[in-house]
Amino acid sequence: MRIQLNDPGLGKHDPGNGVEHARVVPVLEDFGLDSYVPNGSVIDVPDEVAGAAPHWRLATPGDDVAFMESRTDAKGKVTVHDLGHGLLAQVDIWSKADAPATKNQEG
Repeated sequence: MRIQLNDPGLGKHDPGNGVEHARVVPVLEDFGLDSYVPNGSVIDVPDEVAGAAPHWRLATPGDDVAFMESRTDAKGKVTVHDLGHGLLAQVDIWSKADAPATKNQEG
């Protein structure tokens, strides 16, 4: 899955002018990928690393509905707010990307 790093706290990555704004994402090394990710770049990562952003979904067996934010519709179906997982759970800096990868991610 292609995802993009857009960290507003880092600034624009412009190595040609000596400005390098990037994050080191150690989990990428576990998959043989380069952990240095310049701000604004699109990277191709395994789905389990990309994860999912927070979203509403139908409750499934094993969900702790008492702990999770939930709602019940008129037909009695319970939906829960899944907090997400992986990099996409960090919605303030990561997003899904349609563009091709801008960086060779081989470690």
